[in-house]
Amino acid sequence: MLVEVATSESFANARTLPPIAALPESDFAAKMLLENLPAGQEIFYRVRFRDLAHIVNTVWLTADVHYAAAHYYNPDRAQFGELDPFWEFVAGPLHARSVRTNSTTPSVPK
Repeated sequence: MLVEVATSESFANARTLPPIAALPESDFAAKMLLENLPAGQEIFYRVRFRDLAHIVNTVWLTADVHYAAAHYYNPDRAQFGELDPFWEFVAGPLHARSVRTNSTTPSVPK
C-alpha cells in the first residue's frame, strides 16, 4: 500500500510515506499511522496498491452518486506507468440519467 499526503487537492507538494504490505495473510488489510501532519490545515491523502500478482478480470463498481456512467481508464493517458486498462461502472439511483462527467484523472477521456 502506497500512501501520499498533501495539504492541497492537487498533491503538488505531496509526501510519499514508506510502503506497507497488504498481503493475503492479513486478508489484504493494511493500516498506517499518519504522524507529523501540519496542524490547522486540511489534509488530502491518496492510497494506491501495487499489483503483486498482476490481477486481471476485475470489475470496479461505484455507487452512491447521482449519475450513471461507464469510465474507461487508459494507461496511455495515465500520470504514472503502473496502470493496467480497466472499466469502472457507476451506478446511481434508479432515476439517474447517464451523463458525461468531468474527468477524475487524466486517464479518463473527456
